[in-house]
Amino acid sequence: MKKILALFGLIILSFNVFADKCIYTWTFQEGLKDIFIIKQCVRSSGSGGYYEIKNLTGDTAKACWKITFNNGKSSSLCRTMDGYEEGSASCYDCAPKNSGVHDMELTEFSRKLLK
Repeated sequence: MKKILALFGLIILSFNVFADKCIYTWTFQEGLKDIFIIKQCVRSSGSGGYYEIKNLTGDTAKACWKITFNNGKSSSLCRTMDGYEEGSASCYDCAPKNSGVHDMELTEFSRKLLK
């Protein structure tokens, strides 16, 4: 039984070693309330990146953000998101091996009024 548990533990440890990692999180606030999160993530291979986003409010909102990379490039994006919606997108330069992220900025966060 101990051998089975040890083998199971080794398998779980192996999965963690090869897992993607989110290496930095930007949390944006409105007043004292957190409203939006962007996470910079890297694939387990280290050569690819992506980011995760989440609307922390219960409201549908248009969110726009600007990513500034260490190589001097930048990218600006917008997305309309439902309340508490999460998403992700590939981002080659987000991986530190390719450039890495210098800064993330939330440039707009406007709630949609229900009619």
